[in-house]
Amino acid sequence: MMPAAELYAAWALGLAILSVAVVFGYRQIRTGLKSAATDEAVMLRTSAHRRIVVSILLATCGLLVIVPYATNVAGDIARIAPDHKPTDAEMAATRAYAWCWIAIATLLFVALVVIAWDMLIVRRYWARSLSRLHDDRRAMIARQLSRHRAEKNGYHSDE
Repeated sequence: MMPAAELYAAWALGLAILSVAVVFGYRQIRTGLKSAATDEAVMLRTSAHRRIVVSILLATCGLLVIVPYATNVAGDIARIAPDHKPTDAEMAATRAYAWCWIAIATLLFVALVVIAWDMLIVRRYWARSLSRLHDDRRAMIARQLSRHRAEKNGYHSDE
């Protein structure tokens, strides 16, 4: 028999992951639906799409944490005695349980890759934006400096 604490912990973990994924996904859907034509809005929208993918992957992980306990596969695994040869049904339950956790690990890895990819793209975008801002500021300061020098030398311009 499986301990009740393990059952409750698995359900709590699965539901927590699922609810975080749903809330995060909902927020990203709202961000992705905004339709502005600026470069920043396009970048935010495509980033929201990638984050929706992460939300779907996390929601699937949450469901996969719950499934072995909801279908009692984890209970079947807990009842297998370590000192006897497992039957075919016990081996099938063990394989199903193992594949479930392999799928969870794979989905989490894919989610981490998408998150890293998103962070890289967002960082590159903001680095380009910051560089553009620095260039604009340098140009503005150069114009002001040349205007100031011209006024100081007696030449007055109305530009």
